[in-house]
Amino acid sequence: MVDGRYSAYSKEIPVLAGLIYYGLTTMLRRTTVGEEYCDIVQLYDGKAPGTARRFSLLGLHVLAPYVLRRVLNLQEAAGASEVRLKFLARLEGLVSFLSRVHLAVFYFTGTFYDPSHRLAGIRYGFTRHMNAARPPYVVLGVLLAIQLVVQTMSTIKEGITELTAEKDANQVSQNGSQGEEQAAQWSGQKCVICMGDRVNDTATGCGHVFCWECIFDWCQLKEECPSCRQTIDTKKFIKLEHYSI
Repeated sequence: MVDGRYSAYSKEIPVLAGLIYYGLTTMLRRTTVGEEYCDIVQLYDGKAPGTARRFSLLGLHVLAPYVLRRVLNLQEAAGASEVRLKFLARLEGLVSFLSRVHLAVFYFTGTFYDPSHRLAGIRYGFTRHMNAARPPYVVLGVLLAIQLVVQTMSTIKEGITELTAEKDANQVSQNGSQGEEQAAQWSGQKCVICMGDRVNDTATGCGHVFCWECIFDWCQLKEECPSCRQTIDTKKFIKLEHYSI
């Protein structure tokens, strides 16, 4: 019973926990566990940020990702069009990609750890003097940048493949329409392959009728219907007796 209740609110519980945690730390001008461990504090223009700016950081960091995901789920549940769902999915992917780009920029510059801090204008400052040189986070930035470039190239390649597949599908559909028009013109008891009277009428899985020998020989070269271009299987051919149109 408990597991079922938790599953029903599995998306809301982390959001509630984040609101409580940051409400008791950031909103009360206290440091989080990570900030205390690293001896850093939040700053805006060299001083502690005001309540409104802290509140905006809380909303951007905790609520904004949940709201975006919630909108996507509602669109899917409402039966939105395929085009709209594709757009929303790509929008979600773009947001995730830009967040990783922002992290790479942080490794290079050391300012604004995530987009929520950048939008709120809040950065971190050390509470103690740093004697040692800063760790070489630039190396992490370079590695992440390489990964992002590879991901971008892969996404572009997938997009080109998808466009090519759609173009081929449209071409096949046009060819099928032309084939059906020709079949209508060749109606009667003529075989559209040999253009003669049909002998041993044989129906394919898509419902078109040809001479047995004609369609069998045709499938040895190409396993698709000469009329509608659908893929056909010789094992599913049906021999027709006393058939006429």
